[in-house]
Amino acid sequence: MAKAWRAGRQREISFDDYIASASMMIQRTPPEVVYHRVSASARPPTLLAPAWCENRWLAMTAIAETLTQTGAQGAALGHPFVGR
Repeated sequence: MAKAWRAGRQREISFDDYIASASMMIQRTPPEVVYHRVSASARPPTLLAPAWCENRWLAMTAIAETLTQTGAQGAALGHPFVGR
């Protein structure tokens, strides 16, 4: 992927697209499934892109806020015990 990114054949995901994708995935995952990692961080020179990955808490906070506003884990599955 690094070679493809350097050659311009791989685009980086935007922060907003990542938050939306991660939130939708979590909402479509049964509540009994435990996520061990939703976001990670890296620093240059290991991190090539996107720059927002340097601080994973930005993504974690945004995902938590999105889930609070739009529905928790499993909400899209219609589980009766999962609130909005």
